[in-house]
Amino acid sequence: MAATVILKSGHRLYTVSKSVGYKGRRGGICPNQHDDVLLVQYLLREKFKDRGDPPLGPTLQVDGVFGPQTHYAILFFLWWLAEHGARREIITGTIEPISASSRIDIDHPLLHLSGLKDLTTTPGVPPALQRALKTNTINSTESVSGNALPKVR
Repeated sequence: MAATVILKSGHRLYTVSKSVGYKGRRGGICPNQHDDVLLVQYLLREKFKDRGDPPLGPTLQVDGVFGPQTHYAILFFLWWLAEHGARREIITGTIEPISASSRIDIDHPLLHLSGLKDLTTTPGVPPALQRALKTNTINSTESVSGNALPKVR
């Protein structure tokens, strides 16, 4: 299930529980769980809501179903990150989970999507996603320095 990660600094990130994409980092097929896909779709749509061109912005459907449009949106976003300084190795077409015990890499795609308000109380967030984020909270021992992510309220 999609989850909220609370860092020791008080910053809030959002993560998927399983890989979202066609192939995971170990080469297997991604489970593409409904609420994980909802989270990725919602975050991508919000990140690029001011862009009018597909696959991002208002045209990206937030329905929890992984398909070609979501796949292309993930690829575009990862390419966009690489163009803005992230390592090119991240262009895998897959969004991987953030673990509570692992170091959070500055190039992790979810880190760049999570700088949003509290999604559990934000209007317009799909109710199924809000329930998943309220139910699943991970308290991490890690922090991310130098990021303007919102404090938990």
